[in-house]
Amino acid sequence: MQVRGNTQAVRTHQFASTALSRVSVVGLSGPNHQTVHVRINELEICRSVAVSTTLTGVVWQFGTFATITNARVDLGAGLVTFTDANGRYQFNNLAAGTYTIRTTRAGWTFGSAQFQNDQLTVQATGGTIFHNFFGYDRNPIVYSTGWTDNYSRFADVRWRLRDAGYFAQEAKIQTSLQYTPPFRTNALNVRNAIDAALYTTGQPRAILFGHSMGGLVSRTYVESDLYRNDVSQVFTFGSPHRGIPNLVTLACVANQPAVFQMSKPGMLLFNITHGQRPGVAYHSDRRRCAAVAAASDLFPHFPSPHLHRLDPVARSDLP
Repeated sequence: MQVRGNTQAVRTHQFASTALSRVSVVGLSGPNHQTVHVRINELEICRSVAVSTTLTGVVWQFGTFATITNARVDLGAGLVTFTDANGRYQFNNLAAGTYTIRTTRAGWTFGSAQFQNDQLTVQATGGTIFHNFFGYDRNPIVYSTGWTDNYSRFADVRWRLRDAGYFAQEAKIQTSLQYTPPFRTNALNVRNAIDAALYTTGQPRAILFGHSMGGLVSRTYVESDLYRNDVSQVFTFGSPHRGIPNLVTLACVANQPAVFQMSKPGMLLFNITHGQRPGVAYHSDRRRCAAVAAASDLFPHFPSPHLHRLDPVARSDLP
């Protein structure tokens, strides 16, 4: 600390670093020194108060809300606990600071590392913090709609699959009577939807679920150079894998390149230039009403940790 008196002389006094509730400056002397004129610059007097925070919450399975037991919850710096029989974790007496909740259990994911940084980071400033979150033990599903269709097509099956533990992500398929781009353009939207689903869930791969044109768009992604080894299965419903003969006239419309691709000549060319991707399971059903027909046929196979097949209604429509 520097002390300046009325003589303008500066004296430096050293104090040990300590937590104090009051500072007294004593023993100052010298020629012409008048204590009433002492000025103390840049002196900050603080009282140190211990901050204690409790962090607690419940870890659930997405969709079913079943609690996840014996999951390892790690805040870093050696702060580790496990969820109990009710899926609850708790840390007591946390010092002030920033903590990111990272959870692991064999067969489960709890969001990507970036998701945890963004959504599971807490500031301990005292009191009790409640932070519940989900775990995932199955691949998320990315839904792709058909020509001039919309996401509500999947409403029934989507909610029922969610209740079975499958996270849902919409692929923003661009389609209208005014313009529907080529399959590849919408395949990029499928890729973006996969990224979003894997970000949230932390799963390594997604399941693609496409109706009509959406099934062909899903194939375009998986069977092209856009693919990044991030799909486990492809389900298509009512998709014209071999083309639709009566689309010849409409297929000539300039603002509907995707319609041309769905024509007989278009799909002949498509199937020459595309082939099933090794390591990805394909399932196809000719029926067009995916949300209604698929739901009644899929659910006898649940609860299953993964979608496996559509037998006995599955048909090999793929070239």
